[in-house]
Amino acid sequence: MRRAVKRTGLRWETCTGPHIWRNRNNLVGGAEWYLFWDADIVPADPRRAIRQLLNRKRSIVGGAYIQRGAEHYCAAVNDRGHVSQNSTGIHSVDWVGAGFLLVHQSVFDTCPKPWFRHEFVGDDQTPEDIGFCMNARRNGFKVYVDCDVKLEHIGG
Repeated sequence: MRRAVKRTGLRWETCTGPHIWRNRNNLVGGAEWYLFWDADIVPADPRRAIRQLLNRKRSIVGGAYIQRGAEHYCAAVNDRGHVSQNSTGIHSVDWVGAGFLLVHQSVFDTCPKPWFRHEFVGDDQTPEDIGFCMNARRNGFKVYVDCDVKLEHIGG
C-alpha cells in the first residue's frame, strides 16, 4: 500500500508476509531515504525521532531500543559488546537492529542484493538485520546507533 503522508513529504509503505528479509528488500526503490519501522517499535515522538535520525546525516543509523532477551542492552553491538541502554549520543557499531533503521539509497546502490539476508558466522545464522549490517560494512559503510532516539520494544 502506498500513500503520501501529508505535512511531512514522506511516502508511507507497508509490507506484510512471513519473511521479514524479503519484505525489507521489496520496499527498496524510488526514494532517497528509507525508514524501516517495525510494528513492535514505538517512539515517544515519531516526528522528532525521524528528524533526529535524518539530522545525523549518516548513511545507516538506527534508534536505540532494548533487544529481546537482553533487558539492559540496545539492539546494537560494537567491538566492546552490546551498547548499554543508558548510553547517549551516536555510536559507531558493528550492527544495529532494523526495527527503526534509516538507510540512504547509496547503500542499496553499492551493496549486492539481497541487502537484507541471513548470514552465517561459523555455524550460527544471523538475523536479517545483522546480515544487512555485515553486508554494508563489507562494502565500505559505517553503521551507527543513535542512543538519543529512545524507542520502546513492545511485546514478546
